[in-house]
Amino acid sequence: MESIRSVNRYMKTEFKLLGSFLSKNTFLIGAIILTIVTIHGVKFFTPSYSIDTELMMTGYDSFLHSWVLLERYALVFVKQILFPEMFNLELASILTYIALALFCITLSYFVIRIQTNKMGRKRSLFLIPLFLLVSTNLAEQLYFVLQSFEVVLGMIATVVALLLTLYYVESRKLVFLALSIPFVIFSIMSYQSLVLFYAAGLIIMMISLTTWRYELVKKTQVRLIALIVATAALSVVSYWLISKGYMAAKGISASGYLSGQIPWGKLPLSEVLHNTYHSIKTVVLGQSNYYNKSFLFGLLGVALVIAYQILKRKGSRTHINGLYFILLFIVPFLLTVVLGGVEVARARMPALQLVIGFSFYFMYCSVKKPLFKRVIVSVAIILSVMQGVITSNLIYSEQQRYYSDVHTATRIVTQLDGILDEPYSSYTLLIAGNNYHLGLTNYDSGGEMLGRSFFEFDQTSPGRWATSYRVANFMQTLGYNFKAPSQKDVDKYISTEQVRAMAVWPQRGGMHVDEDNKIIIVKMSEWLEAK
Repeated sequence: MESIRSVNRYMKTEFKLLGSFLSKNTFLIGAIILTIVTIHGVKFFTPSYSIDTELMMTGYDSFLHSWVLLERYALVFVKQILFPEMFNLELASILTYIALALFCITLSYFVIRIQTNKMGRKRSLFLIPLFLLVSTNLAEQLYFVLQSFEVVLGMIATVVALLLTLYYVESRKLVFLALSIPFVIFSIMSYQSLVLFYAAGLIIMMISLTTWRYELVKKTQVRLIALIVATAALSVVSYWLISKGYMAAKGISASGYLSGQIPWGKLPLSEVLHNTYHSIKTVVLGQSNYYNKSFLFGLLGVALVIAYQILKRKGSRTHINGLYFILLFIVPFLLTVVLGGVEVARARMPALQLVIGFSFYFMYCSVKKPLFKRVIVSVAIILSVMQGVITSNLIYSEQQRYYSDVHTATRIVTQLDGILDEPYSSYTLLIAGNNYHLGLTNYDSGGEMLGRSFFEFDQTSPGRWATSYRVANFMQTLGYNFKAPSQKDVDKYISTEQVRAMAVWPQRGGMHVDEDNKIIIVKMSEWLEAK
């Protein structure tokens, strides 16, 4: 009973600290909301969506089952609560950005709570969520509307788990560590790569405690680390056991979608190593629209601060922090190594951005001279504005892409209205080529979805079936219920001389209707051979 009362007293104090944090950091909250509106505001006013979301809208139950096979049970659970019968695109978008604001606030609170248990105004905390909010990786994830809210909810659950771990460090009540486990399991069951975010958060906690609250860990640091690592391992193992137990009980097998991406042992070792090196180099040197030099600046800046502290103080705390930071800068690339350099950009979110944001925050808090602080903030603002411009332009281009696809679909249907003898549902729609040249996007995002037309995506995949399947489902979301083609349909029609001889739509002769077999063929470009 006394233990329960002490936990209750601790949590009452904690809620007071949270209230104080919220009341004294209105600048932080306002900056978070303003940045979300500035970067992602176009999403608030139009119900657009990107690749795969059309499948959620037209085949809800089957798509939920596909997530079960991906072992994302928490994602499916939340979906079934919020959307028991059908997927509501607009509600999912609204909830996503509300959750994103809450996540940024709770993450900032976690960082300041590690540093101190006395709340005050601290505008520099905005460095923590800043790099995430302008991130193109985040935009890629959020435009994946079919899972965006649940992924952000998993991110919040991860921060709660980190806070509970901190509560254990302060109170030494094992109940807090025990309570953190279900939150970690929930986050991994929402999106597996969030385990990297969790690992980065634990390392940041140890860096902060060693730097600013060393008295909490001075005598028990090794034992404390061992217990925290054991708890994290138990969380991951519990996720695995629950997943395998559920699969066995249902008599189903996990999808090979994720494990099938691992190239080790399937491709030549030199190729895998080259891809891994190139992927890491792209992030560190900022060699794509998805990254800039912020990681490199954070890495070099922290290295200079640690080197100066070692030369100046020669204390064991600084050496320990140096080791922690080495681990911290490695964490965002663990999935890169596992997947041989082929992971999707959105999988690096939010671990990479947390590492960058904390690096700048650590530098800001470590230097004493106001000039150095201003330089750090200025560099952070410049880098974030540069990335934010790219991200907002890509989001705008993605919006225009959606309008272009809707326009293309409407033109096709208008042309068919004067030709077809029966309702749309009697016909199979087959797309040959792609309409990338019809799009309005000005940026080649280099990503998986942003700026990719429904009439283009997967066109170079073997079999050439996926694009027509996507277009048919996209058409259904607009009220045009064409049949989706099978691979057999594609094999039968797509490479015929008749199709090759067709003009490119919207020219005359760019569309052919086979009334005998109820097949509609639209040739979007000269044939593009599969790669």
